[in-house]
Amino acid sequence: MTCKIFALIAAVLLALPAAAQDHDEMTRARDLLIGGAHAEAISLLRPSAEAGHPRAQNLLGAAYEHGLGVAQSGAEALRLYTASADQGYPPALFNLGLIFARGGPGIAPDRARAIEMFDRATALDYSAAFGAYAGYLLETARSQADRDRALTLALRGLDLGDPASIEIMAFLRRTGQAGPQDPTAARRLYEIAALLGSTSAQMQVAGMFAQGEGGPPDYRQAHEYYTFAIEAGRAEALHARGRVVMNWPDQFENGRVIGLAECLAGADLLRRNDWFAICKTQAESYPQDLYAAALAEVPAIVEAFSAMQQ
Repeated sequence: MTCKIFALIAAVLLALPAAAQDHDEMTRARDLLIGGAHAEAISLLRPSAEAGHPRAQNLLGAAYEHGLGVAQSGAEALRLYTASADQGYPPALFNLGLIFARGGPGIAPDRARAIEMFDRATALDYSAAFGAYAGYLLETARSQADRDRALTLALRGLDLGDPASIEIMAFLRRTGQAGPQDPTAARRLYEIAALLGSTSAQMQVAGMFAQGEGGPPDYRQAHEYYTFAIEAGRAEALHARGRVVMNWPDQFENGRVIGLAECLAGADLLRRNDWFAICKTQAESYPQDLYAAALAEVPAIVEAFSAMQQ
């Protein structure tokens, strides 16, 4: 799956109302975009967008933002998102919040407009907007009021089951920014977000299981959550999973060889020389034949990981 399709899923699929489960023409167009049939999707979307259909405008705006089947154009994405948002369509308000928060092709970040759009989306109780808005306020906080507002938003998103809000609450509980530090509650919240598909939560909870933070260590659980993140394309999870296996090789079949091989493969994929050094330090006690066996496995692991991303 390409980076552009991942971006489309993040910006649009999660920006669709939970009630919109009907398999109408717009749902088909969305599925075509995700499946790579961009030209067919655009042919379905454009007439409806020109006729003022807010969902079509939002989806076509995403196509322009990410260059899917059309020439990438931030200005056209902005025009279409705005036309949809002007009809009160929450996903378009959310997408405008995102594009103003991070910037887009030819569009400079604009904090005031990002906040305006996120405010409008959350006022409509659009669940996906709560975590994104809370995270943005935490990243750009200018006052305690911003941090307090972020907490309020995350709590509401938590009630709505928004994975990003759950993850933010985990971070706040872990760091003591939402009452006393509570790593046990943090681990539980990260695990919920991880099971809902958040790869960053998968990374966090895997590390907590590996280190015994928030509860007893559980190396197999750490391994499992790193595996989820690997399957979602996180090469750093491959390196981290290898280190878990190296630290507790008796818990895993051929643990010393596979652990070192994965540790090195993750470092290779991300071109991290410092990670290579970590792997080698961890393997200082390895006999030469075992080290050589691990090195021999690295190309196949790198190839398999790369193939998963196609």
